[in-house]
Amino acid sequence: MIGMEGAPGAQGAALPGLRGATSVRGEYENKPSAQSHPGYPAEAYLTYGGFDWMTATVGGLWDALLVTVAGSSRPNFFGALPRLAHLDMIRGAVTGRPADPDTWRAPQTRVVQSVDVSRRTGTYTVRIPLGPVTAPGYVRVRGSDGHRHGAGLLGARVDPHGPIAHPPGDGDPWLDTWLYTNPIFIEVA
Repeated sequence: MIGMEGAPGAQGAALPGLRGATSVRGEYENKPSAQSHPGYPAEAYLTYGGFDWMTATVGGLWDALLVTVAGSSRPNFFGALPRLAHLDMIRGAVTGRPADPDTWRAPQTRVVQSVDVSRRTGTYTVRIPLGPVTAPGYVRVRGSDGHRHGAGLLGARVDPHGPIAHPPGDGDPWLDTWLYTNPIFIEVA
């Protein structure tokens, strides 16, 4: 799975008078069919506050994906069994609007810890302590199969083993897999 869309489709699809009385937010207008997963409840074909049921259900799939890491149990399209090699905790500061609106850098953000998980199998939990929190910020997690990595675009001090660009004609996605989580924001009272 490359990603999960939490807020699907056109969010304004159900505006009164726009598309009709049967339009729903996010254009989730399908009903279960023969091609549908039999385990999906009827509620899976609706949005909740504009988000799909997997994201909006507290204690549902989205939360289940955050509890643990589950190793692959079957080969991918290429025929290889993906194996997670490492997880990186990325930590950054929330500083407000930058002085230059065209900036693309967050200078206080960096990989603060990497965890080798290459020998782990099955379903497991990875705990990475945050340490003292004295200012607003965020954390997010990134991981890869470990096949292609090097110093990130902003250098090894910021990202010691990030993804590297592929040369033309040599970008097989099945041999270079990465994952990224959404950020978790931290406020300090």
